[in-house]
Amino acid sequence: MPTLDLQTTIDPDSAAWAAAARTLQGNIAKPHGREHTAILLFVIAERGAARARLRDLAETFVTSAEEQRRQAEARAGDPNTVFGNLGLSGAGYRKLGYSETELEEGFRRRYGRDWFLDGMDARAQDLGDTGARQEEFYNREAVDGYLLMACEDSGVLERAVRAARERLQWFCGAIHEERGQVLRQNGEVREPFGFRDGIAMPTIFGGQRGESLLFEDRLAQREGSYGTFVVYRKLEQDVAGFAASVQRLAAAAQITEDHAAAMIMGRYKDGTPLAADFAQDSDGSQCPFHAHIRKVNPQVTPQGRKATIPLYRRSTPYALEGKQGLLFLAMQAHIAKSFGVMVRTWVNNPNFPDTGAPVGTDSLLGVPGGTQNWNDTPFDVGRHVAFRGGEFFFLPSLAFFANLGS
Repeated sequence: MPTLDLQTTIDPDSAAWAAAARTLQGNIAKPHGREHTAILLFVIAERGAARARLRDLAETFVTSAEEQRRQAEARAGDPNTVFGNLGLSGAGYRKLGYSETELEEGFRRRYGRDWFLDGMDARAQDLGDTGARQEEFYNREAVDGYLLMACEDSGVLERAVRAARERLQWFCGAIHEERGQVLRQNGEVREPFGFRDGIAMPTIFGGQRGESLLFEDRLAQREGSYGTFVVYRKLEQDVAGFAASVQRLAAAAQITEDHAAAMIMGRYKDGTPLAADFAQDSDGSQCPFHAHIRKVNPQVTPQGRKATIPLYRRSTPYALEGKQGLLFLAMQAHIAKSFGVMVRTWVNNPNFPDTGAPVGTDSLLGVPGGTQNWNDTPFDVGRHVAFRGGEFFFLPSLAFFANLGS
């Protein structure tokens, strides 16, 4: 059977990709594209039954990359197909009976032990989560896994979620549900602060190398099986507080509110960037170094060194009981070398990039915050994005689930 060369970009028309796509979960190489999303986070209680139950759950609800492609072609005739993903945390693998030796062998890379096996709570200091007020479910105990389900029709999704919850109750002691829905303005996808979203997404099809997204699923014990690591973070956004800070910044810096918001984000709400090429803005005069999109994707440093880390985002906004924000999902082949570097070395580092003087942390979500330079005006925007809970997961191949319980 042909296998993928992860050191290159992936050819979607190749025999190797066709073989991999049959057992690779969907939503990894391409977003599922549905309007409504439900995420069922669960804690395994009955260890003895969990392997067989998870195998059955995957067979019933998980969508492969190949099936996702077929669904996309057929959705014009039947738009209400239900999409599914099933991920496990390091704690979840342990609940299934995998030993530390097996986990080290299954997930070890040349960079050493990955953050995945330690879990997100163990990396609170690295991520700036120390002291963050997590919601009750995330505080109680480690989350073992999640089932993501999505559909164009909210009613169809509701019925599928009820069926999935019944299956999960057979072997789970706790189940927590998050709901998301795509936000649109004039037909364009927006995030809760009103900025156009989903711009400049990386791809392994003629773009990034496969090793930036796909990870060999060694525990599947089948050649040509792949998965990916997922960073899941529930982020609450203070929309009113953000708008008030934009007004104050505009007044202090004597600029329009549209431009003030753009300086915080790094682009205007319609998606127009402050600087199309950061290499041509080496002094940060067009787009501040502490603007969000420049912190998470600086492209190059002022010294001309390449600084780009692909994150394959699959997030969805949420709104519930007066609160709103983002169910942030980002996929990558190695958490420490991707999301970890982005947050610890760039977003939360007031000295990145090195300009000879501190530039401050990410003006949207950097920790800690503080006064920054805005058009030669000192101003503290404050932080209007709060971490409410999350975990690291791995999306195994369907071959892995097929072997469970056998």
